[in-house]
Amino acid sequence: METENSHQILQAGRNCTCIRKASRLSILVEGEAYYPTLRQALIKAERRIAIVAWEFHSQTELCHSDPADGYPTEIGPLLDALLEEKPELEVHVLVWDHSLIYLPEREMKLFSEWRKNAHPRLHFVEDETAPSGASHHQKIVTIDDRLVFAGGMDVSISRWDTSEHRPNEERRINPDGKHYPPYHDIHAAFEGDLATALCEVVYDRWEHATGEQISLNASESELWPDALEATFEDVDVSVSQILSSPEEKPSEIEQLHLDLIAAAKDFIYIENQYLASKTLTEALAARLQEEDGPDVIILLPAETSGWLVQSTVGVMRDRLLQVLHESDRHGRLLTCSPASFDEEGNKANIYVHAKLIVVDDRILKIGSSNLNNRSMGVDSEIDLCIERLDTCDKIKKLRQSLIANHLGLSEPRWAEIEENEASLAKAIRQGSDSESSRQLLPLEYGCDSELKEKLAESELLDPDSPPDPEFHISQSLPDDERHLVLKRITKVAVALTAIVLVGIGFYWAWGQLLSEERARAMLESIKDNSWLPLVVFLTFTIGGSLGISLNFMLVTTAVVLGTQYALLYGISGAMLSSCIGYYLGKTLGKSLLQKLNSKTVAALDEKLANRSFKSVAFVRLLPIAPFFIVNMAAGASQLKFKPYLIGTLLGMAPGMSAVVLLANRAEAFAHQPSLSTSLSLGAVAALLLAAFLYLRKLLAAKPHAS
Repeated sequence: METENSHQILQAGRNCTCIRKASRLSILVEGEAYYPTLRQALIKAERRIAIVAWEFHSQTELCHSDPADGYPTEIGPLLDALLEEKPELEVHVLVWDHSLIYLPEREMKLFSEWRKNAHPRLHFVEDETAPSGASHHQKIVTIDDRLVFAGGMDVSISRWDTSEHRPNEERRINPDGKHYPPYHDIHAAFEGDLATALCEVVYDRWEHATGEQISLNASESELWPDALEATFEDVDVSVSQILSSPEEKPSEIEQLHLDLIAAAKDFIYIENQYLASKTLTEALAARLQEEDGPDVIILLPAETSGWLVQSTVGVMRDRLLQVLHESDRHGRLLTCSPASFDEEGNKANIYVHAKLIVVDDRILKIGSSNLNNRSMGVDSEIDLCIERLDTCDKIKKLRQSLIANHLGLSEPRWAEIEENEASLAKAIRQGSDSESSRQLLPLEYGCDSELKEKLAESELLDPDSPPDPEFHISQSLPDDERHLVLKRITKVAVALTAIVLVGIGFYWAWGQLLSEERARAMLESIKDNSWLPLVVFLTFTIGGSLGISLNFMLVTTAVVLGTQYALLYGISGAMLSSCIGYYLGKTLGKSLLQKLNSKTVAALDEKLANRSFKSVAFVRLLPIAPFFIVNMAAGASQLKFKPYLIGTLLGMAPGMSAVVLLANRAEAFAHQPSLSTSLSLGAVAALLLAAFLYLRKLLAAKPHAS
């Protein structure tokens, strides 16, 4: 029995919610360990299965062989079969109601036969109660309130892999037949009071999302899978979680990470998907600067996934890795990524999705949180931590097994190398073998331009403010202002639609009156006028200063001159107009503006109070006020010109590009109606309509309670 003094780091109320005992706890490395084990446990369920997830896919393959039990191997059909067989069984699935940017990756109800024909006792809910801009990132499965699985893995596609991570693994395919890269992750299975604590977390989430209460009713049956060996028995485990708004920082998860970094004496071994937290990076950098500080070993994916993540969190990572290496005065830092090689030497990067930290082989942390600001205080997360006063052989064995596998070495061989080296970082460097089928390769890092470095250090790429509009709206627009912005967006949408429809009608009528050939000839003669670029540029400059609709000028220019010229002259003219308005506001001050529109000016002054280009970009992106009033209000405020200029460009470019694209497709349809032009116009219009409806939904809805 562990005493009250067994925990030096873990403290309920500081870095964890509670500390509970697990009668058995097993660490599951890779999908080949987790998914078949989960399947065996699900088959034993009698009363209730509850799944809380960031993502869930009914076609997830849990077993890549032909099992003798006769049950389906995909999670969706398996749950259906169990519900049919067991009349008392209820299944609850709670999945984050994802952001629009994840739409292509999700299994939609419209296209899922499993969801459309759901069993009556299958309760599938998309949880939309996360605070604006946040996500529900916990990954938990409970079975009969007795056995629980939690960690880094969702039950979804593109996640299963073996510990060998072969580049050409034939079983590593998605339902659409597409092959996905090697994938590394870690999960846990456990029973005891710890399982009860996690069941309470799940049912609190369910009640918060649905209003329905679920009472604990633990089974007395043996649910532990027969072949599953317990890594720990009768062990105290802390539970750290987030289900809150970012205003409530510091979170217990962030505090846990800071305490783990501070507690290290010999080494900190980290496996994580991201590195984008300035707070944690600064803490690690401080330890690296100490003369007798610990080694810091960080395993990350070679590249962040997807263009959006790469252009935001990826840039942050490059800069923070650079900061760490600049702080490594004593050569104790090792940042690397795992890779595997086939017989011909072809390399495949292994995607690291694990969220693991080992400190001095006496502290083990696994869970769902990444090393980014979102996981430290925005998204809902759950982390589990085990602490010993001295080196724990079981933690050491797990850590050695992970490193040995990453290096493609046997565990005895790696243990021998580690024993003969003075530090863990030196041992890993010594153990790297270019002939092995798996290797740990140095990470490339650093911002290759001054612009990237400044972007990484700015608030724009801070994952606390994700590229998700919910967060910015919730932080920047009080409830009583949302309906005003909603009205302006609606007016802009209606006006833009009218301009395009009138333009198509006018184009068609013009062609009928003058003949198509004469109409085209007249347009070409206008385009050939050498003064036209200057005229268009001045039109945007003067028109924007006088309050003439930018959308009207953009559509007209796109039809007459084409897409490229409309963007070039439109954006440059609008930028010059915004500069003129800024200096007018700076010269005339607030007195004139307050006579024009006192409410709007007061609201804008508050929006621009933080004097950052991000606030300007937000004001530009949403039509909070007329263009020329925003220009003058910015000049009359304390906002400096440089962030104003950058924010104006970043905020205006997306909307202007969308309008020009719509005008271009409308012009093509009016000139030559056909299936292809009508489909392209319809596709652009549908995307803009979806964006409009999405913004309406965000602005019309009240912020969720935390």
